[in-house]
Amino acid sequence: MQFSAISLPVEENPGGEMCFIKRLDGKTLVALIDGLRFGARSMAAARKAKQLLSNQEDWNLKDMLLFMHNELSKTVGVAVAIVIIDHQKRTANFGGVGNITIKLIGDHIRQITLPKGVLGYQTFVEYGKTVELAANDLVLIHSDGIRDNYNPESMLKLSVKDATLNLVNKYRNPHDHASLVALRDLWVK
Repeated sequence: MQFSAISLPVEENPGGEMCFIKRLDGKTLVALIDGLRFGARSMAAARKAKQLLSNQEDWNLKDMLLFMHNELSKTVGVAVAIVIIDHQKRTANFGGVGNITIKLIGDHIRQITLPKGVLGYQTFVEYGKTVELAANDLVLIHSDGIRDNYNPESMLKLSVKDATLNLVNKYRNPHDHASLVALRDLWVK
């Protein structure tokens, strides 16, 4: 698996955006976490979400999101996108809540739309969608600090590192925190 991840704060106001990647038993969990608003409380919520993910051994997406929602209830909450890739089955299970964009770019371009809300704070809406992955599919997950007006097809030919740099350099909102994960699993045909 190839991946590239970056999290960039707004200089004068650090916030709680971060990326998280963990492998376990032939699967890879990738998450983008965005603490509500800015500052220390945002960072504390994001760190707690990351800690909860790092301690997870049961990768049932629905249960994971419900557990995190309950555990984050005393924080300002987070937007979160989680992708669990099963390398043997060649599938990706997507879930989360909030203003995070997930795009699967391959033979077709698919955008996974997460329900509005904040994990741990506002009404929680569970979500999960499993899709089959093909060789060379590119998965992009980014916060609202990356503008969504790019051409997804132009990203497909780029390496994950170049796709990350392209999006950050050309489509970053300079007045917002920006986080991005790009990943590709190269299956043997």
